[in-house]
Amino acid sequence: FFFQAEDGIRGQPRSRGLGDVYKRQDANHLVSVGIEGLSSDPHYQKNSMLKEVDYMTCHLWVQNWGWYDPKNESTFENAKLMAKKYIDAHYNIVKEIPKPFVLEEFGLARDHGSYEPKATTRYKDEYYELVFKMIYELAEKKMASGVNFWAWAGAGRPARPGDFWKLGDPWIGDPPHEPQGWYSVYDSDTTVKVIENYAKLMNNLPKKQEEKSNTYIWIIIGVCGGVLLIGALILIYCLCFRSKKEYGTTKYE
Repeated sequence: FFFQAEDGIRGQPRSRGLGDVYKRQDANHLVSVGIEGLSSDPHYQKNSMLKEVDYMTCHLWVQNWGWYDPKNESTFENAKLMAKKYIDAHYNIVKEIPKPFVLEEFGLARDHGSYEPKATTRYKDEYYELVFKMIYELAEKKMASGVNFWAWAGAGRPARPGDFWKLGDPWIGDPPHEPQGWYSVYDSDTTVKVIENYAKLMNNLPKKQEEKSNTYIWIIIGVCGGVLLIGALILIYCLCFRSKKEYGTTKYE
């Protein structure tokens, strides 16, 4: 479990004091500032280096930031390009700070901007694949620790797709103040398969890294053993050659 500073104080000086409060309550809980990253915090690197902050975060919202219009398919390629640039920019900072990094939020609307649960998710699936792949590759380098998609609705469905939540409506992935069905992932979506695939890859990564590390160890042991063997053979040869030179060869008749 982790604590996150609430909206309104993210990136502010008093966030540091809030981190102290959390730590005094429970020193074993991880604390993040929960900021969106470079898009909202010009002091992102400085704030991430605070000793009260245990891990770094960033959010990625290509539609909210005007990089993607789901009703205009031609903007999708630009959205993917901007997403990659944004993650790469944070990667360059992560390399300088020895703390875990998590892509805390990202999501995409259904095809053509529809709020209907039955609408297709071709672009969402491709986008999820792209983002998961980038974070997984960073995790392989031990430069990322996780990624959270926004947001799981499961079996829930909006009472009035595209409208705001009202008392008595089902709880789905989208918060009450946003159009219901905007970013939700339903249990029947093809997006679920993409999520499952990368969840397995991320879960198996420690084992894969351990096996890779063990392979390197055995390679080093093998190389060292080979060098020692060659050295021993050279030594034996030199001793035999010297013995032959000094004492000659005895001939028996």
